[in-house]
Amino acid sequence: MSSKVETLEAAKRELIEHGWTQGAYQFGDSLCVVGAIAKAKCIDNYAAELASETFFLEGVVGWGRKSGCSIAAWNDDPHRTFNDVMSAFDKAILLAKEEESA
Repeated sequence: MSSKVETLEAAKRELIEHGWTQGAYQFGDSLCVVGAIAKAKCIDNYAAELASETFFLEGVVGWGRKSGCSIAAWNDDPHRTFNDVMSAFDKAILLAKEEESA
């Protein structure tokens, strides 16, 4: 099983290499954030994909599960940019590295 750091780095790489999309899980080769994380984790079960989002939501986006928000909602915000997504991944990778070294 991949560590959080490995998963996040692979998901970020996927978006850089194949593109990022909004409003859909996948458009051509491009993926949304949820799709990139799922592909990095080799998950093909949507419920498991959603479970993998917790650290991203709480640590990076600042949303907890109690808010009812999801990465999909964050990803699809019309004001969201690719740079926002890359910055979020950078922050998530840093947080995951700190967690693994603790």
